Amino acid sequence: MANYKAQAINLKSYNLGESDKIMIMYSREQGLIRCVAKGVKKSLSSLGGRMQLLVANNLLLATGRNLDIVCQAEVIDSFSSIRNDMTKLIYSFYCAELINNFGMENDQNCKIIYDISFEALKNISIFSSLEEILWTVIRFKLRLMEAVGYAVELNSCARCNCLEQNFSDYHFFCCESGGGI
Repeated sequence: MANYKAQAINLKSYNLGESDKIMIMYSREQGLIRCVAKGVKKSLSSLGGRMQLLVANNLLLATGRNLDIVCQAEVIDSFSSIRNDMTKLIYSFYCAELINNFGMENDQNCKIIYDISFEALKNISIFSSLEEILWTVIRFKLRLMEAVGYAVELNSCARCNCLEQNFSDYHFFCCESGGGI
């Protein structure tokens, strides 16, 4: 089995037997990773807290036949204040679900997506007002959509490509054109 290192954020987990979990993570090096964390549900497990959702880790993984296996994990950031506030938790899970749905394995934009995901979770954990959290989530969604190729054109007309300064007083958003017209 070949070992490799990755920096990843835990997005989702599924129970596997009595003591194992299947983890879905987004890594800076490879994009989405599906792996097994063996013995993680045991009370004396060294991986227990590190395999909680919304935790960023430095990982050592072993390549398996179907799923990779987590050998070691070192916490980068646990975003602990997110777990103390239900609003922060909801928006963080929303961001994690977006990453899970739009992220791919062996993604060429994985560094960008990982960095904006880490930044969004960090900002959600730091900010206290709902307004700041909402702006963080909106900025995250726009940057994620741009990274995966679904960006909305807001700087020029989506139909004629003229710059915003040449727009008349009327601006409209057109879904078919993918931006403002």
